[in-house]
Amino acid sequence: MVSYKLTYFDGRGAGEICRQIFAFAEKKYEDNRLSDEEWAKFKATGKSPYNQLPLLEVDGKPLAQSHAMARYLAREFGINGKTHWEEAQVNSLADQFKDYYSEARPYLAVKLGYTEGDADELYKTVYLPAFKKHYGFLSNALKASGKGFMVGDSLTWIDLLVAQHSADLLAREGEGLFKDVPEMKTHSQDIQAIPQIKKWIEKRPVSDCSLVLVTQSSSPNRSAEMIALLSVILAFLAPQASAVIGGDLNCTSYNGTAFVWTPAATACSNVISDSSCAILYPAPVVADGYPSPGRDQQRPLACYTTATATPAGIVQDMKKAAMDNCPRTCGLCCQTNSYNCPNVAFPRLNCNTITQSQCLSLTWRPIIAVDCPSACGFCNQGGCVDAIMDCANDVRICTATGLETFVATYCQRTCGKCASSTTTRTITTGTCSSYIADSSTNCRAWSLNGFCTNTFYTAAQRRSFCATTCRIC
Repeated sequence: MVSYKLTYFDGRGAGEICRQIFAFAEKKYEDNRLSDEEWAKFKATGKSPYNQLPLLEVDGKPLAQSHAMARYLAREFGINGKTHWEEAQVNSLADQFKDYYSEARPYLAVKLGYTEGDADELYKTVYLPAFKKHYGFLSNALKASGKGFMVGDSLTWIDLLVAQHSADLLAREGEGLFKDVPEMKTHSQDIQAIPQIKKWIEKRPVSDCSLVLVTQSSSPNRSAEMIALLSVILAFLAPQASAVIGGDLNCTSYNGTAFVWTPAATACSNVISDSSCAILYPAPVVADGYPSPGRDQQRPLACYTTATATPAGIVQDMKKAAMDNCPRTCGLCCQTNSYNCPNVAFPRLNCNTITQSQCLSLTWRPIIAVDCPSACGFCNQGGCVDAIMDCANDVRICTATGLETFVATYCQRTCGKCASSTTTRTITTGTCSSYIADSSTNCRAWSLNGFCTNTFYTAAQRRSFCATTCRIC
């Protein structure tokens, strides 16, 4: 007899789809639920192939990634589609649902307080459009089936996945969210009324966190709201989350599987010694070490909160102290003054892919300083940096005979050779006493980074966005 063991956290999240498949098939399995502390110990054993949860073990053999696990179980228990074509359609809808997760992520991360932004505005401009678009796709598939299921004439695992998410939205948002797709509400209710699924829902542990989507409405119970939103982060943002980076998601990016540290997270140096920072902010998991680009080590809790476990709200005083003293150890370089500024509207290169070697390159530094200052810590340089390092070691070179061309090319900032920030090219040749109003609120920051003087931008672009700031008639 085959033995199954499902390991996940004590919440629904990304583990719920497999639990519902087991429930529908009426198959026995071990439901292994871990606390944060137990997860840290479990991770150290190396049993999880990708150092993340959920994890399915079949006769002791591990399988990771929640959708891969669901596909395997659904095939074993006959709910993966009756034909190869139906199976492909189920997989297509599952991948489309991941796109929905990805598009909604910016709103959810801000709403939870993990990153800065306007949650109300993101709800209107990011989440609602994502919901309408992707639930429109799901509605089309349901209507094409004509049998009350997403694919074919019988239940598949994609029905369970979509129905649970719809149920969570209905519980929090009410039926208004589904006014344009009422058939999706009916689908959810019908699927969750299947006897085996209904029985599971009624008996599943009360510790389960509801995958509700918190929107503009206020909640009388903030702690419950935070717990519910954490479950959204685990399942809605990252279908198979490592639960390593938690609490403060600033200076991270989502790579399709988990949140990982960006290069800017550790691009700066600590203000005090690294050894002192290690004492103040010990690594949560010694074997993992501290934040590093592309990885998912846990940020020391003391870097942003007074809590001793996640989920934890950000305490600004704690975070400021960490940024002022140990930004590299805490993975917070991207939020320091040198790295926290807007890049120009139309950069000549991709600011998100700039490497540390480019930040040190005499060829790239002047370009990055103008177009992508936040990538290399050039936010306070006004769009002008020395092309080579250590020009200031001997400022006599600025006036030395025979070095005029050298300092003008490589030591612009140290030797005062930066282009004037007031020089502009105007569309008209005459003068004017008033200017067209700026259409962007970022013009002041852009002008400091060279938008008004960089010849890469056309006069029409300057006039369209920042006519007043750039003094263009």
